[in-house]
Amino acid sequence: MFVLLSALTGYKMVEVADRGGRRDTQITYITSRALRLEFPSSGTVVVMRIEGDRVEAHMLNLKDSTYTDLSPMAASFGTVYLAMFVKCEDGGKGCKIDSSVIKVTDEYRNINGHRARKVIYYTRNLKNLFSSMGQALPDSIASWFVKDWRALYRAEVVRTEFLSEFTIRSLNDPQARALIRKLTPFLKGILKRYGAPIVTVSPVMGQVVEVTRVSVRRVSVGEKLFRIPEGFRKR
Repeated sequence: MFVLLSALTGYKMVEVADRGGRRDTQITYITSRALRLEFPSSGTVVVMRIEGDRVEAHMLNLKDSTYTDLSPMAASFGTVYLAMFVKCEDGGKGCKIDSSVIKVTDEYRNINGHRARKVIYYTRNLKNLFSSMGQALPDSIASWFVKDWRALYRAEVVRTEFLSEFTIRSLNDPQARALIRKLTPFLKGILKRYGAPIVTVSPVMGQVVEVTRVSVRRVSVGEKLFRIPEGFRKR
């Protein structure tokens, strides 16, 4: 019964991204089989979904009713996030889960009525993965986790499960897929122990970007929300 419900319902998350004083709203719809990211200020939407044994990803431009097929790049979407927790040696072989990239501090603050704890993620594995391009990444990303916002926690669990499954189905290497399957319970264990991030702070291209989750609620999500709208033309 739970599997059936998770396929028919999901979560709507509203975030505010502050980029050096310029504030933008981001809206995420997430289910166990699909994800939709809306960026109202630019009129763009990214949709990702699992279709049987394959995955699909598209960017929609609502202003001119066009779309771009991102499916050939699908593996990179989840990999960028998940690779942070994977350490590889010997030319990409001998990969294993690296729990040392997470540092849970004893620093607390009140955020929108929630008691939040600072958690630091180190990006050294991403830097190694992307070599010269990775040097543009910050050395660490700070998140503030809360344990008393149950809807946020449940939404983040669903997001983690979706990104993991999406990544597994987009990879061709059996060893890489097996590693992601092991990584999923590790990431869910972090959420169970510390809660979910309400604020994430990251230096990006010379400025600090702070993303705050301001609302999360469970919603009924129609499959149409994750499809290319009728009348849109391919770029």
